[in-house]
Amino acid sequence: MPQCNEEQTFGKAGEYVKKVCEQIRWGRAHKVISEELLNHIEDQKEAFIKKGQKEQEAERNAVLEMGDAVKVGQQLDRTHRPKPEWGTMVILCICLILGAVVQFIVSYYSGMNGENYDSAFKDYLVSVPFGLAAFLFVYFADFSLIIRSPIFFYFSILAASAGIIINSTARFGTYGHILCTAMILCPMYAAIVYNYRNSRYDGIIKSGLIAVLTLGVFAYGGGYMACFLFAISGLIILSTAISKGWFLVKKWKAFLLVYVPALSVLMYTLLAIQAHISLRGRGIIFPLGSLIHQQESGDFYVLMVLKQYIQNLRLWGEGMPAFPNSLSPATIEKILPCWGSDYSLVYIAYKFGYVCAAILIAILVLLLIRMLVITLRQTSELGFIVCLSVTIELFIQSAFYILSNLGIMAAVAGPLPFITYEEKSFIANMYLMGLFLSAYRNKSIVSDKQATKSKSLCFWSILKKKKSTGGDNYAEI
Repeated sequence: MPQCNEEQTFGKAGEYVKKVCEQIRWGRAHKVISEELLNHIEDQKEAFIKKGQKEQEAERNAVLEMGDAVKVGQQLDRTHRPKPEWGTMVILCICLILGAVVQFIVSYYSGMNGENYDSAFKDYLVSVPFGLAAFLFVYFADFSLIIRSPIFFYFSILAASAGIIINSTARFGTYGHILCTAMILCPMYAAIVYNYRNSRYDGIIKSGLIAVLTLGVFAYGGGYMACFLFAISGLIILSTAISKGWFLVKKWKAFLLVYVPALSVLMYTLLAIQAHISLRGRGIIFPLGSLIHQQESGDFYVLMVLKQYIQNLRLWGEGMPAFPNSLSPATIEKILPCWGSDYSLVYIAYKFGYVCAAILIAILVLLLIRMLVITLRQTSELGFIVCLSVTIELFIQSAFYILSNLGIMAAVAGPLPFITYEEKSFIANMYLMGLFLSAYRNKSIVSDKQATKSKSLCFWSILKKKKSTGGDNYAEI
């Protein structure tokens, strides 16, 4: 039994824990550390009682077994500090700088050609402070707050979105806020799935019904990109939760419960409403295989233009004339629709060479790979599922934008995160990055309270790993 001075001996566990927490400067870590210490002392106390000791003596010995409170607190202070993910932040800053360069180029050439993108750079600079404010607010907040009443906040946002759809007029068959709403709701949906752990089939069914209702609102508003983003993200989140055994049911039955209705709804949608959805929706849902048969209709004019410009790209510098036989050759700004927003990647590749476009893609891919690695290394289930939802969203946006710029998907592209500009999506993506980095920053203090059993990585357990104490292992602080 370790010996210590009388003034260092605490008759009650609470006094010991209080002394330990006095050494820890990060106040947000106190609650989790206190709970872990008290649980550990209680288990040690029960072990001593089983050996024949009285309750007060067992508690005193359990506290002594923990070691010196000051030293314990100092060691915990070193391990429980906010941990910024500087690598991801640096890559994000590079993306923002490249985005500013792209918007400057768009504004410059738009002014020369009399196009309507001459204010793109100015608008981007105006939006950056709002994006940074959203990022910093979420980054320095406790991301675990997302699991407190997530259903209330989720449906409040969804109801507000539905209200805008009902009381406003659509533009080009859709509403500008729907995609951003989907981006914000995905992490909240992940939090809802997290809260339904251990609830068996009820949790799976409730999660599915929430997703169906959400998709119904987005589809009613013509937000097919939002439907695509949310449906894929939601399926991956729910599938991951099932594969991890969160619902305590047989996995194959759970997968059938999720995917049979999902695939049935998808097939019904494709067969029943394909004639009524917009060009934007058709481009998302249907592949390019029908392009050849529909050239004469004019629906895929943009794809044909993209094909011509892509075929005439150069390694460096401006590409060769895409329409050399035209009686009145025009610049790319005059021919390619939405060249300053939806098809900026093709525009940059044509004006400066496809190496420049490849650099933009490579930086973004590097960011996504790093985010995926961080997600897989998350030690808490909450941190993992939230980081996964953010990573999936950014990946889907990036993949969709790149595929549409390559002419593989016949659709008007969404944003290329942090590179191309659209005010609402830019701020929403900055919010997502703040949430992701907040999850990493606070990973040492997240406690998955509903977990059934886990192993401890607390420092005193490591120091005493080889010493049998009669207690179990515990969750990481």
